[in-house]
Amino acid sequence: MAMLLYEAPTGIAIFSFDGDYLNDSVEDFWECLPPLNLEEFIKNETVPSPLDTMTKAIDDHLAKRLTELCGSEKKLVVGNVEYKRIIEMNLRITCLHVHVPDCKVVICSLKNPMYTLLPRKLPNPDEDLIFFLKQHYIGCKPEMVNDYIIKEAHILHENESLEKEHLKFFRILLKDFLVKSCIDAKNWNAIHFATALKVICYPKASYEVYRPDKIFPCGVHQKMKDHSSEYDTMFAKIDALSVYNFVISLSSEKFLILSELDILVTKAKEELKIAGAIRCKDRSPGKRKTNRIDL
Repeated sequence: MAMLLYEAPTGIAIFSFDGDYLNDSVEDFWECLPPLNLEEFIKNETVPSPLDTMTKAIDDHLAKRLTELCGSEKKLVVGNVEYKRIIEMNLRITCLHVHVPDCKVVICSLKNPMYTLLPRKLPNPDEDLIFFLKQHYIGCKPEMVNDYIIKEAHILHENESLEKEHLKFFRILLKDFLVKSCIDAKNWNAIHFATALKVICYPKASYEVYRPDKIFPCGVHQKMKDHSSEYDTMFAKIDALSVYNFVISLSSEKFLILSELDILVTKAKEELKIAGAIRCKDRSPGKRKTNRIDL
């Protein structure tokens, strides 16, 4: 038996899994993720910083649980190299660092309801902004970019970064459930995963938006309910309703950001057109002055 520590957006999750999987290539760990059992989930509101990379300290509760679950024999897989150093230094637990790969983010756009956005950082707005907006079907020329557009694009990027972190966690948390229930989640976005988690934990819950029977293909919602009893107790360690509500709020916020960006770019386009018309007028011949020569 081996353990996996994963930093989720809302806390620290500790999973157990068959240690024989570590005999395979480390690069294949996330691609061929073993069946995981959620042993512990420490919420962020309970412990703000369970692993402090600045002070190299580890929270007492997390340290106790890791010691109980791992002991001195079990290997602990971590997705953060700094966490590996902190845990090995403080707890003498052997850690294996396996970098968590990025994932595709399926998002909603104003002009295209659903499409795949490849992960892309936005460290320099001057270099990446135009391409970033183009991914969202917002056409913007370099000369149209202003401070308002840059600011709103950064807000959108932060929103999608949060969405991506939730997607990574959902893929790990729900993989075993999806495999056993024969559900294909290849093209799911964060709302699909959050809804699936809510269905598993609360099969009889009601939905104001994104009803499961509407957002999932025929039969998928029933499959979730049929297999929920095998996982609801394990996933009860996570506040599924809070996670669901947060993901829904992210989606609503994204729609507003995209709407604002669309307005800002349209306004910038009009201002550019007006400025161009003024420059053309200033360059027009008009009345030509002639130099008078007296003989």
